[in-house]
Amino acid sequence: MAYHHQHDCLILSALGCGAFKNPPTHVASIFISVIQQYAGYFKTIHFAIVDDHNTGNQHNPDGNYLPFKRILDGFRVNATTHELGIGMASGPFKITGKDQENMITDDVYIFGLSPCQYGAECYELGDVQHCQGYSHPPLCPQHGACEQFLADGMHRSFFIHRKKCQHGGECPH
Repeated sequence: MAYHHQHDCLILSALGCGAFKNPPTHVASIFISVIQQYAGYFKTIHFAIVDDHNTGNQHNPDGNYLPFKRILDGFRVNATTHELGIGMASGPFKITGKDQENMITDDVYIFGLSPCQYGAECYELGDVQHCQGYSHPPLCPQHGACEQFLADGMHRSFFIHRKKCQHGGECPH
């Protein structure tokens, strides 16, 4: 929405951590995936993190601020220099096709299709009929150079990582 209204900054808030019991570490990890997808679309991204004032720190013993600080402090992302491929998302656009001269894009729709219960771990990503019926996360913008794949379970959930098969090609599982 901010990009479509030509804003040059994005403000992300704590999204109900505390009152709605969203774990701050999960929300901070979601922020990282948003930052990676929108790198280069905004001059700055600001965070509005209010400490856990609604639940008396019962749900979040560390409050909201410290978990966000641990995960996001010093985190820097440059706009991707990798070639974008079909199935990737860049900012608010999903790459749906490509010819020799142009990329074919479509807007990312959050509620366009029901999300697949398996998300990025889905074994049916190669099944056209399945993919027409369910939404899946975009491909990781870092391609095979992704260093977060093994270390960050949240990142694995928000981006599809194609696995190279030891026999060549891509392994479906």
